[in-house]
Amino acid sequence: ETRDLYTVRFEMNGHGAAPERQIVPGGSSATVPANPTATGHVFEGWFADSECTKPYQFGATVDHNTVVYAKWTVAKYTVAIMAVGDVYEVDGEIKVAPEVNGTASIVDGTKVEEQEGEAQYTYYIKEVEYGAPVSLSVTPNAGFGLKGIQAVTFAPDASTSEPYTPNKVGDTSYSITMPEGDVAIMASFAQVKVTYDGNAPEGVNVSGLPEPAAIGYGTIPTKPTPDPTATAAHEATYDFAGWFSDKECTKPYLFNAPLTQDTTLYAKWMQTGAEKFSVTYTLKNAAGFTPETYSDSYTVEKGSKAYDPTNDIYAEAGDNVGYELKKDAGTGSTWFTDEECTTPFSFTTTIEADTQLYAQVVPKQYTVTYYDGDTALNQKSVVPYNTAIGDAYPGDPSRPPEDMIPFNGWTTKDGTPWSIATTPVTGDTELYAQWVINRYNVAFDTNGFGEAPATQEVDQASYATDPGAIQAEGHTFGGWFTDQACTEGNQFSFADTKVMESMTLFAKMNINEYTVTFDTNGHGIGPDPVKVTYGEKVAKPEDPVDVDRTFVAWYTDAACTKLYDFESPVKGDLTLYARWTAANSDVMYRLYNPNSGEHFYTSSVVEQAILVEFGWKDEGVGWVAPKKSDIPVYRLYNSHEALGDHHYTTSKHEYDQLVKAGWTGEGIGWYSDENKGMPLYRQYNPNAYPMGLTGAHNYTAQKIENDHLVSIGWKAEGIAWYGLSEKDI
Repeated sequence: ETRDLYTVRFEMNGHGAAPERQIVPGGSSATVPANPTATGHVFEGWFADSECTKPYQFGATVDHNTVVYAKWTVAKYTVAIMAVGDVYEVDGEIKVAPEVNGTASIVDGTKVEEQEGEAQYTYYIKEVEYGAPVSLSVTPNAGFGLKGIQAVTFAPDASTSEPYTPNKVGDTSYSITMPEGDVAIMASFAQVKVTYDGNAPEGVNVSGLPEPAAIGYGTIPTKPTPDPTATAAHEATYDFAGWFSDKECTKPYLFNAPLTQDTTLYAKWMQTGAEKFSVTYTLKNAAGFTPETYSDSYTVEKGSKAYDPTNDIYAEAGDNVGYELKKDAGTGSTWFTDEECTTPFSFTTTIEADTQLYAQVVPKQYTVTYYDGDTALNQKSVVPYNTAIGDAYPGDPSRPPEDMIPFNGWTTKDGTPWSIATTPVTGDTELYAQWVINRYNVAFDTNGFGEAPATQEVDQASYATDPGAIQAEGHTFGGWFTDQACTEGNQFSFADTKVMESMTLFAKMNINEYTVTFDTNGHGIGPDPVKVTYGEKVAKPEDPVDVDRTFVAWYTDAACTKLYDFESPVKGDLTLYARWTAANSDVMYRLYNPNSGEHFYTSSVVEQAILVEFGWKDEGVGWVAPKKSDIPVYRLYNSHEALGDHHYTTSKHEYDQLVKAGWTGEGIGWYSDENKGMPLYRQYNPNAYPMGLTGAHNYTAQKIENDHLVSIGWKAEGIAWYGLSEKDI
């Protein structure tokens, strides 16, 4: 049967978790669910249309399947940045110098100045939408460098993130993507001291040694010029061979590595006249960073090997993890002998001439993998750090045209929208395809047979789940169909048919046909089996005939104890069994009048049928009487009672007296068995006539019925007559 129930479903418009759908009886209203939440978004209410212009009225009655839409706005949070003095530690205690030697600001932010006592604080603030980029400018004063820049996010739930470093995108430019929560950023500036040690051999005087200098933290000192000179008291002379970071002069300092602590640089000296060559290192910086190149050299003895400065140099553009030195694909070398950085150099090579080496700082390459649901697509993009996918985009994915599902952009796994044209890639990235997918209801109508399966919500171009067969007595389930008449050719295939609209499927229920078989119990010739539709009645066949036996009736069991009622509907395959009696006997039928309470007995099948038609209840065969004997049983009828009454007796005297009293004598009804085979017990109801009832006497072959009536007040009057015993039938 079709139930008057409707589904109310909640469409989240790409954000948050949907409340459970509601099944609402027709004429009732939906319940307001708890407000959903979504990262970086503010819930604005439930609406009746997908454009979210008409608020949904939860008090209104529901009379159809309904979709309610969540409206969201992007949350806005505050970001603030402030420059502070140098942060340092003394005996385990964090100190902050009062001098602020630089500026930190937000592009298009608002400058705020506050006074607290004698201290004045300057910072910048800006309100920014979740997921939007925030550009920061951090500029040290002359002679200072950025020592640190750290951000902390204060989430809406009052939790605090671990400190993190914004992305560096230029010499003084940083950026963050606005997270869920307010952000505080601090930048500190400091200096380091560079000292130059002449490191001369014994007996050698060094002149022109540079004075110690303070430089910005994290910056590269300017290579001092001219080079220092050495004068010896003896005949030996020395040439300057470069500055080194260790006193043993094993590690040249090439003025392309930033200094983050006080540092001493040591001069190296080589005797004049020794065969030696210069090794020059030129580092080309990444685009957007200054200076464009760093270049320095030092001197090595002929036949020695050049120092590999890869782990020392300014290779990551200010410690930004998005940059690295270009590597040769075959050797892994990061230094090359040509300016285009195509011919790799091996540091196992001995130096036999002046040598020029080049290295190139490049953005790291990250892989963007595209997914449709949990399935990775056969498309990937390789994108340089901090650039948008742009031209590396392989193109929009598509679903089969017949599914009619349009592509609706990309998001990260947590649902954050991603712009192919503008969102920068800062690491390996997974993007998930979004689709405009409708959801449809598939309802089930059993065509009046039992309870319908629950309505299913199915995504567009997906498959409904087969709810299984409907069970109904006398019917066989024939499948689900798209029309109520269950027309051939309209059967629905759950495995092959995609759902493209809301629909109702109808159960086809085929009415069963059953076989009724007639078993004559070994006598005569039985009727042929007949086919009967469920719920219909089988026609009573003509009585079978046997030469030496008389047919009694049809029974549902071979022992012939349960008489079959041909007025009952057929509800399954059925075998009916014939009961027979001896040819010299009469079957006595017992009937009951529910209106008067009288029992009636007759051997006439015709009379039996007429009384049943008039409303009497057929109680089957009461006993079997002999066809003839010397003991007749007389039948009388009292028409003076309101509903009439019959009486039976073997006494001719009693019969005659009742006729004189006004009863109608109906003659001999049947005969009693002279051999006294089966007793028929007679009981009298003393309350019948005083209460105006008929049926004062009852006759039964069942001793148990006799005893029961006596137990409830009837008077036992002994044996009225006898029927044939089982062995004589």
